[in-house]
Amino acid sequence: MLKRLRQKLRNNLAALEMPANPTAAKVRTLIPKCFVCERDTAGHRFATIASTVLSKVNETRVRAIYQHVEEHDWTALRDFTDFDGELDAVLVYAVRCSNHPGGMVLLISDPHELYAGPEAIRMELITDAELDIIASFVKDTDWQEM
Repeated sequence: MLKRLRQKLRNNLAALEMPANPTAAKVRTLIPKCFVCERDTAGHRFATIASTVLSKVNETRVRAIYQHVEEHDWTALRDFTDFDGELDAVLVYAVRCSNHPGGMVLLISDPHELYAGPEAIRMELITDAELDIIASFVKDTDWQEM
């Protein structure tokens, strides 16, 4: 009985482990459960599909990136690649799983300060056709395990 209890504890701890990739850990923290299959996001894959600097000077681009996500205008996001590690950012991630059709797109604000955590701003469910559009401008090697 004690042996089974230890094994169950090991299995539960393994399920809680976060990935070694800090970006994957951040995304899993923001969406621990897939909104499509309602399972843990472990085993799902994600890719950064857009980024821009979050600043007053860049307000027009920040509003545009939000609007493109809201309207599911994925091809427009390919033009959003600006990033500065010393400034706050707006990032867009696509999430997919091989066990079900469709996926999610997550828009987050990501402060550059390490003590301030990222915040999910908007999440959209997407179809396989939309994932195909995103895959047309995201390389296969850019998809990472969560």
